[in-house]
Amino acid sequence: MSATLDVPCTLPLTLEPLLRTIAAHAVPGLETCDVEGRTHSKVVHDGEVGLAAAWDTPGAVTLSATGRAGPVEVTGDLVRLARRWLDLDRDVAAVDTRLAESELLRPLVAARPGLRVLGTDAPAGLRAFPRPAVLAGTDAEELRALVGLTRARAATVVGLARAVTDGVVLLTSTDPREVRAALLGLPGVGPWTADYLALRALGDHDAYPADDLVLKRALGVRSGREASALSRDWAPWRAYAVTHLWTQAVYGDARPAMTKARSPWREPEP
Repeated sequence: MSATLDVPCTLPLTLEPLLRTIAAHAVPGLETCDVEGRTHSKVVHDGEVGLAAAWDTPGAVTLSATGRAGPVEVTGDLVRLARRWLDLDRDVAAVDTRLAESELLRPLVAARPGLRVLGTDAPAGLRAFPRPAVLAGTDAEELRALVGLTRARAATVVGLARAVTDGVVLLTSTDPREVRAALLGLPGVGPWTADYLALRALGDHDAYPADDLVLKRALGVRSGREASALSRDWAPWRAYAVTHLWTQAVYGDARPAMTKARSPWREPEP
């Protein structure tokens, strides 16, 4: 049994924006992210396993797993989960070459080669969350009161859970376009939500939320139609183009630091 495992990843790799994105979206109590220490951990497998990733070795990610009673084996399932969640296998050199053909994207690619698209640990999201069948049986008003959602959003969440439970929306489908079409058929789900889910949860490397406000500002346009027109030559890697533009909008021109980090097991300095 191995409680740690070095998993190869493609190069080049610009790491800091990925970690900052993870930190910004981390769910309290389920995820931690140390940007400076280059480590991230999250709860998976229905809350039974804590999976940690550390970037200490060039060209590899060190995975470790902990169960309720202590260290557990890093199984093939956990490796596959991490590969999807952290976008470890993409031929990013080919992606960079394609996007660098764009005059607009070329300086962004040069500043952050090998930028990754953050995914999820499973098509249905964090496995520590309630499963769709549980949410499907929840009253929308009760969910609104518990979580603090608006009535409309609570109804959309319950409606989506029921659609997944009933097989109307198949989040495990290998065709993101099919899932997107099914999502758009649900009340309360618009193009931005469907495209964002395709980018983050479905692994669609050409997903492009054209009406995203930050994206439109980064492109200097006012409409999603204009944003879509600018993206035509970036296919089939538009998710990476969006990630570059979002990263530039949030972090500006600062070159991401790639210094070697301390061990993830070292105690913090006093």
